[in-house]
Amino acid sequence: MQGPGWVGIIYEMVHETRVIRLNGGPHVGKAIRLDMGDARGHWEDATLVVETTNFRYRSAYRNAN
Repeated sequence: MQGPGWVGIIYEMVHETRVIRLNGGPHVGKAIRLDMGDARGHWEDATLVVETTNFRYRSAYRNAN
């Protein structure tokens, strides 16, 4: 799904939705940890580039911080 300023990706395997903000705003504070992390994205031509931080330690994707 996509709307003004965001993209949503639904994962079939775990039925989770990842919301990626596209407005160029800063990430949330480091004390706020989320299961899917805090994602920010931007478009480079037709490619969506996503940077994700602040994963919860219990759900860190491949040891990401």
